[in-house]
Amino acid sequence: MRRLRVLLAEDGPDNQRLLTWVLERAGAEVVLAENGQIAVDAVANRQEGEGPFDLILMDIQMPILDGYAATRQIREHGYGGPIIAFNRQRDVRRPHPLPQRRL
Repeated sequence: MRRLRVLLAEDGPDNQRLLTWVLERAGAEVVLAENGQIAVDAVANRQEGEGPFDLILMDIQMPILDGYAATRQIREHGYGGPIIAFNRQRDVRRPHPLPQRRL
């Protein structure tokens, strides 16, 4: 049985370790991207080689290329799978709104 292939686009080292640990314990194969540009490149390379990711977890606030722009470019590369956006914002009283349209 093939393992779930997950791209984790996250720039925070603590979140990288925690999410990777949780996903790998659940049996997933995790590829880490430290910024949005690396995530876009990983999707483009993966679609040409080993096949697309089954799931992308995308931090919306990252350096180089943020999650919004990275998601747009990933969709332009033809990726049609699920992209789950998240934010590690600390103040839960003031959530960061996501756009109403599908990225």
